[in-house]
Amino acid sequence: MCELEEIREQKSLFGVDINDVDTDLEAIRTPRSLFDNGSEQGETEMQTLGLCDEPETKGFWRRQFQAEPTRRQKQYDWLFGAIMPLVCIFFDPFVFSGGGLLGAYRPFAYSISFISIMAMVAWLLWREKVGGFGALLAGLFFAASAVSLAVGIVLAPFSLVGLVIVIGALGFTPFFTSVIFLRNGVRALRAANVGLGRSTLVYAPILSGLFGLTVPYVLNAEVNRSLDLIVEGSPTTIRSQGLKLRLLAPLVDPGQLQRIYRNEQRDSAERSEIQVLYRQLTGKELVEYGGNWMD
Repeated sequence: MCELEEIREQKSLFGVDINDVDTDLEAIRTPRSLFDNGSEQGETEMQTLGLCDEPETKGFWRRQFQAEPTRRQKQYDWLFGAIMPLVCIFFDPFVFSGGGLLGAYRPFAYSISFISIMAMVAWLLWREKVGGFGALLAGLFFAASAVSLAVGIVLAPFSLVGLVIVIGALGFTPFFTSVIFLRNGVRALRAANVGLGRSTLVYAPILSGLFGLTVPYVLNAEVNRSLDLIVEGSPTTIRSQGLKLRLLAPLVDPGQLQRIYRNEQRDSAERSEIQVLYRQLTGKELVEYGGNWMD
């Protein structure tokens, strides 16, 4: 009897209890290959290796606001967020120049363009490093997007007519610029969400957006106020207001001075002062009959 009990208690050559073999085998799971994964993780791994297609195609607007921009989106960000606005300002035929359609709003448009373009360049260069500062950039981008959309709507009829010449196509640039600033505003706000609280994410873009609109508005009001004083002022007033306008020369539409000059009496002292101021602002002589298209 003792011998039989010793035989039952005997273990295998490898020291494994025979009674525990079944339990150990059940605990062992059959290894699964990458292709046996029916889960979402397995599909993600196969997509990473390029072994299967994307599960679905995102729509146009979903792609515009996805977290990570594509290579082509980055190219369009540079093109319509920085380069094309500068091209439109340089080749502006009649919108903000020459006493044109929106000449009275040139200080506002040019100053907000400068602020938003500089902010866009900073965002495109240092996107990964801005952190919570992205909330402030987002507000500037949202303000620039709204202004670009408004300008695009105003110019739309003229742009359609201007399609007969190549330069007329520039009139549609504000629509593209509006989308670019909007989607980068969303991405900047999303980047700031990592380190900022909910209330800060709300108030910071609002404050920066108001700043981006208020400063250009104040500059616009001051330039137009100086022009109004020049219309009704004496030579001394024209000289004093001219000093202010020279400090803001890039924001001043010379066409406005041309119009004031034409309405002054010939051989008057005011007319001579305006002619001098025009030369100081532009470096050119004021031509009495310049063919202003708005007259």
